[in-house]
Amino acid sequence: MISLSCFSQEKELKGKIINGENLEGIHILNTRAKKFTITNEKGEFYIDAQLNDTIYFNSLVYKTQGFQVTQQMIDNEAIAVALEEDVNQLKEVTVGRKLTGNINEDIKQVTIKDTINFADVGIPGFEGVPEEKIVPVVPSIGFGAVMDIEALYKHITGYYKKLKLGRKWDKQDKTIIKVYDLYGHDFFLDTYAINEEKIYEFLLACVEEDAFVENFKNENYELILKVFKAQSVNFKE
Repeated sequence: MISLSCFSQEKELKGKIINGENLEGIHILNTRAKKFTITNEKGEFYIDAQLNDTIYFNSLVYKTQGFQVTQQMIDNEAIAVALEEDVNQLKEVTVGRKLTGNINEDIKQVTIKDTINFADVGIPGFEGVPEEKIVPVVPSIGFGAVMDIEALYKHITGYYKKLKLGRKWDKQDKTIIKVYDLYGHDFFLDTYAINEEKIYEFLLACVEEDAFVENFKNENYELILKVFKAQSVNFKE
């Protein structure tokens, strides 16, 4: 009897995203083998797979898509993928008004705004609620240095400590939401076998790792995936 195991052995496939411009940092997952990787700046990647495996591609720029590994891909040890861009549908807009050439009539069409902000003129600027400044007890050292009594009181009562902690938690919660939106619910179930009810707890443990928030912000996804793998051991059923 001839063993058929050779037909199901994994092979390392060299892949490439063949369309689009934003090709770096696309997440690639083999759900059966629970193996993942990301593309380089040229859209190239390597991943282990066998016949009939499903390879998923996910990023902020492209729609999440899955492709089945064919015999031709196995034989060639290569895979070429065309992804569909995730383009938001824009509502129809009016570029300009039809002018008559009569300034007295045309000026009536002009809408006057009472106020103007950063967004109106295309200039980046902060429009959120300003954070309370944490004031040192003694602003400056030297002759005539004055102690800030209110700041001293807030330091003594732990007010500033609680304020810092609250900001840290808020930053972590926002990161958890972004991480969950990027990878999706099924990713954590299929890849790490995380119980559905423990996904938030798992992500919370991840964001508490040193530099996780900054690494995610800077799109250092390889480091993010390493944290996922390390933390998943603590959440196995």
